Amino acid sequence: MHVVLVAPNLRVGGAERSMLRYAACLQRAGHSVSLVLLENRIELPVPADIAVHSLATRGPRGTTGKIVAGIRLARKLKALSSVEPIDLTISTLPLADEVALRASAPNLWLRVANTLSAEIASIGSSKHKRERRLKRYIRMYGENRCIAVSESVRRDLIDFFGLAPNKAVTIYNPIPIEEIQALSKMMDSRIPEQPFVLHAARFAPQKRIDVLLDAMRRVDPEVRVVLLTDNPAAVTRIVLEYAQQDRSLVLPLQDNPFVWFRRAKAVVLSSDREGMPNVLAEALAVGTPVVSTDCPSGPRELLTGDLARWLSPCGDAAALARNVTAVLASPPVIPTGVLDRFSEKSFIASMITLAMQRDAR
Repeated sequence: MHVVLVAPNLRVGGAERSMLRYAACLQRAGHSVSLVLLENRIELPVPADIAVHSLATRGPRGTTGKIVAGIRLARKLKALSSVEPIDLTISTLPLADEVALRASAPNLWLRVANTLSAEIASIGSSKHKRERRLKRYIRMYGENRCIAVSESVRRDLIDFFGLAPNKAVTIYNPIPIEEIQALSKMMDSRIPEQPFVLHAARFAPQKRIDVLLDAMRRVDPEVRVVLLTDNPAAVTRIVLEYAQQDRSLVLPLQDNPFVWFRRAKAVVLSSDREGMPNVLAEALAVGTPVVSTDCPSGPRELLTGDLARWLSPCGDAAALARNVTAVLASPPVIPTGVLDRFSEKSFIASMITLAMQRDAR
């Protein structure tokens, strides 16, 4: 089958990395993939065999820009389909979703990577902005077919935005476990000799680095914290604010973070909201325990059974610190099969099912 993936760009971010992982997984299974970007911004390494098509040097701005982008995308889809019929189109992130809808992309599914109601609630400064965002999201996600990256995101689409249950499907991000495990065994001379916990995420308010650093004040001072981020300068300012510079190592996000995951004593997520954080699954794939906030979606679906003990209330630095300390003292055994839902086989089966629904509306 021929699958077209549409994204705003390939800047550093979880949704963008997931689109590359979608593409690689589909190609390994023998399917054709076309990755279409609204703007020619590529910050992530792209495998040489993945075809990338950029519609413009800059992303669309305002309503007129989205209309123009929709026309450009429609033309690109027509050109791609003339070479090989398109069986499935998947867009991700609201800008790409809106443009793909304007382009009437064939057999389109909108991939929703976050709990959108929590995103709207986080806009605390402007009631008008919240209402405008809500209307926009209801128009897109309350009527059109959606892929949710977790069951909690799916329930949010149904309960908060009124999406019909038969138009919402949960598909977990594929995790190439064997590839991640192989990469994790490589060497990196920058990895500290002393024990450390790891936080790997783009810099964004909902990631709550302040909560992480506040928690680390309460953890054994011999344990360092490594922060991999797309904005080292901004993270360093927070590290200085919390007087954690003597135990912190701030580095750019790595092309191969898995060697860091493997060497860490724990991977820590301190977010207020997520969709389905890949870093937790990737850490478990290399046998590293994780500690996470119990944010609205994602972590609780992954950390089940005994692993659920390491969930902490959002914003509670003391609870997060207690869980980090407990994991360091007695690392949990990671159950066999915890990542079965994230297998590439399961993902490909879901893609084939969506492609077969091209006539369903």
